[in-house]
Amino acid sequence: MKRFVFLWIVISVYIYALPSAIESFIRSSTIPKNDISIYIQDIDTNDIVASLNPSTPRIPASVIKLFTTYSIINKLGFEYKIPTDFYIKGYIQNGVLYGDLIIKAYGDPTLSSKDLPSIVKAKKIKRYL
Repeated sequence: MKRFVFLWIVISVYIYALPSAIESFIRSSTIPKNDISIYIQDIDTNDIVASLNPSTPRIPASVIKLFTTYSIINKLGFEYKIPTDFYIKGYIQNGVLYGDLIIKAYGDPTLSSKDLPSIVKAKKIKRYL
């Protein structure tokens, strides 16, 4: 992971040093200019190095998600599991829930509906009062 961070810094420095290269790359790409947002600012001088559609809302790219993941792993470790609590309000009869299933999620990005059968088998569901 440290190798990735180093590579990212090297690429960032390269982009910072060559904003004209960014413009050239955008012109030669097949991506419409309206679909690209760039904002690069020097943290020491606050000078804007490169900017293109900086105020256009975008869905974060996977690269941004990698920094979030790296931060979480750095702080909590690889073995940390984000909890998800399951509660029922009602009763279960013959394997059927008559009532509500309440899911208190804490942000586990790996949780999906495919996990429900194993959660039920593991009896991780608590009674809701």
